[in-house]
Amino acid sequence: MKIRVKTIWNGRVGIRDKQIKEAQKSGQKLVIVVGDEKMTIPYSEINNSIVAVSEHFFKDYFSNDLHRLIYFKWAPDSINQKTLF
Repeated sequence: MKIRVKTIWNGRVGIRDKQIKEAQKSGQKLVIVVGDEKMTIPYSEINNSIVAVSEHFFKDYFSNDLHRLIYFKWAPDSINQKTLF
């Protein structure tokens, strides 16, 4: 499941809890994209990669649903150096 995030806050990216639940339900890996960089979290590592959960609920601008933000440490995938040679 690919999720685009606009900002990195304190070295972390925040994803809506409903998106995490969708990925877990479908058994998909998370691919978080910020600008031109991406970070891949395998399905089996999603729960272990969570570093924080927002204390407060946020109201969705479009659906009026309430959600929390789940934070992951931003660690973009590295370029495989072997492909450069």
